[in-house]
Amino acid sequence: MMDWAVALVFLKLGCVGFGGGYAILSLMFESIQPLSLITMERFQDLIAVSQITPGPVAINTATYVGYLSGGWLGAFLCSIALCIPGMTMMYLMVVFIRKGRKLGIVDSILGKVRVAGIVLLIVSGLFIAEGTLFDAETMSPDIIQMCIFADSLFVCFKFRPGPVKLILIMGAVSVASGLVVEMVL
Repeated sequence: MMDWAVALVFLKLGCVGFGGGYAILSLMFESIQPLSLITMERFQDLIAVSQITPGPVAINTATYVGYLSGGWLGAFLCSIALCIPGMTMMYLMVVFIRKGRKLGIVDSILGKVRVAGIVLLIVSGLFIAEGTLFDAETMSPDIIQMCIFADSLFVCFKFRPGPVKLILIMGAVSVASGLVVEMVL
């Protein structure tokens, strides 16, 4: 049976989800957590899997949570609920931009929206980092994860491998470090 409250949550998220899928991840978790559909650890796993599957992370997340709530119908409704507000706003923005460019106010408004998008991305990055770099129960640092994070930053900024290569490289590093830890312990 479909829980319509879940679809309503994603409709609301679609209305305020500026900055793209990653920008609304923390807001998404905070919104669905009261419904007790998914734990923080499972949500973090969902984000990781969504990064290697086709499609935007927010849609993948909405589809999965919708599926948990109401099967295939829930997956469909939550995905559509997340998309409809954005598609509507995009249509209205195109109309506004076409008319507003002549007035000169569009560039000023879009500049401010970009700043808000950057802030949302940073907040979501910190949200993901909290669940990845620290033990969920004790909030003590996970040294191996922090080293992998630092290595990822180094590889990213030094060699600029692109997202797919970076994920493959750091996935191999993660597997290798896991094997070393297993051998040592």
